[in-house]
Amino acid sequence: MERHRIPAGTLALLALGLALGACRRPERAAADSAGAVADSVAAANAVLPETALAVRDTTVVATDLPGSGESGTPPARAGARPAGAARPAAPAQAAGGRTAPPATPAAEPAQEDTVRGIVAEVGSVPITSIVVRPAGGRSVTMLGSLAKEIGRAAGAEVWVSGHRTPEGLHVMRYAVRAVDGEPAVDGVLASEDGGLVLVTAGARRRIARPPQALRGMIGARVWLVGPIEGGITSYGVLREAP
Repeated sequence: MERHRIPAGTLALLALGLALGACRRPERAAADSAGAVADSVAAANAVLPETALAVRDTTVVATDLPGSGESGTPPARAGARPAGAARPAAPAQAAGGRTAPPATPAAEPAQEDTVRGIVAEVGSVPITSIVVRPAGGRSVTMLGSLAKEIGRAAGAEVWVSGHRTPEGLHVMRYAVRAVDGEPAVDGVLASEDGGLVLVTAGARRRIARPPQALRGMIGARVWLVGPIEGGITSYGVLREAP
C-alpha cells in the first residue's frame, strides 16, 4: 500500500486555520477555543519553526468574538431604554385609580346688551309681560325684579341694560329718558340740609321747588320732568319708599 505523507508546512497551515476558525465561535466556547489555539501553536512550532513567529503574534481576545460588546458586556437591544433615563410621565390618576378628566375651561361671563325704546305692558291679566319697543325693531321682553319698575313707566322712553337670553333681557340697570316726548330724569329721593335732592348714578341734584307730595317719599325712586333747579312739571313713582 502506498502512503501519501502531508508536508510539514501544510500541517502547520491547517493548524493555523483551525485556530483562527475557533476564534469566530460564540462566546460560550471562548475558553475551549483558546486552549485549542495553544495546542495548535505548539504543534506548528514543532513541525515548522519558521511559521511559529506568525502564529505566536496572533492574539485571541474574548471581546473580539461575534456577539460581544465593549468591555465584555452584551450589546444593547433595539429600542431599549438607556440606564438612568426617566420613564415617560403617566397620566394623572384620580381617586379610585381612574384617569382624571382634562380640566374644563372656565365659562366666560355673559355679555351685557342694551335696548332703548318705549315701555308697554302686553298680554291679559293675570298673565302680562313688560316689553320695550325700539324704534323700527322688535319688542324685547323685560325679565327680573327690575322689570316691574320699568312697567310703572309705561309710555315712557327708557334705556335698559342686561343679559340677553332666548326669553328676553334680564334687567340689571335702567333709566327713564323721556316722558310724553319731554326729557326726563330718574333717581332716588333723599333729604339734605332740610331740602330734597335727587340721587342719580353720577350726582346729587337739589330740587328747587319740589311738590309737597314728594316730601313724604324719601327713599322712593321717581322720574321727574322739567328743570329741577327751577321747578318740575310732572313726576311718577317707579319704586315705593321703604
